[in-house]
Amino acid sequence: LTSQELLSCLSRESSCSRQHMFKVLARKRTTGGRVWDTAYVVQPYLADPLLSKGRKWDVRTYVLVTSVLPMRVLLFTEAIVRYASAPYTASTNLSARSSFLTNTYVGKHTLHSGVAPITGSLHELGDGLLDEYGREAATPKGALLDAMRRSIALLFLSSEPQLQHAYASQYTHAPHDDDAFRCANCYHLFGVDLIADTHSALRIIEVNLAPDLSLSLAACNERNMATARCQGGSETYDDTKRAVAYNTVRVVYARQS
Repeated sequence: LTSQELLSCLSRESSCSRQHMFKVLARKRTTGGRVWDTAYVVQPYLADPLLSKGRKWDVRTYVLVTSVLPMRVLLFTEAIVRYASAPYTASTNLSARSSFLTNTYVGKHTLHSGVAPITGSLHELGDGLLDEYGREAATPKGALLDAMRRSIALLFLSSEPQLQHAYASQYTHAPHDDDAFRCANCYHLFGVDLIADTHSALRIIEVNLAPDLSLSLAACNERNMATARCQGGSETYDDTKRAVAYNTVRVVYARQS
């Protein structure tokens, strides 16, 4: 979008604002605290998401990059499926955001609970889609993983030159020539979010440069286990994050030894 089209699109009356999602990327403020410049990420809104039991969902995958020259990308086979906290509605009005936003922060505050009611595993999702849509229309876990690999491979291959330049410019010992850049012991863990449409085609929603690995039950003990947050904690959610952290360290240190 051009600057003028973006301003028009941000208008409440514009049909464009109902067809796109706007995410604030960065804000610049004056000394008085007033916002004078805002950077947005603008994405087409997916009007036909594949639902599970009437709810919208997406998948938070974890991707470990151990080299950008050549590009070397590892996809963890376990991921976190995140569900909207309310049955899906096509409305994009913010008052109905619990029906179309799968963000766990929104879901937890809507339900006043932990992550258990709004998260699950790929295996559970695959079984649920099989029960709901039948064998021909469903997407089992194996097919989901294959589609995730293809989408993520295309994403990182298409951004390979930009990643090489970005890392070279931040690596103080790198030569000026980007092509000569090497960092044998560097790594970067990404969180890549994907969503499926009714044709089971996966779309990339967002790439998180610093995915949250905090655990839902980390601060729970005998004294506070009865609280809503701890009652709504999820071992599956926590085990996935533990596995990501453990295997990241294992892969990186194996490469260094």
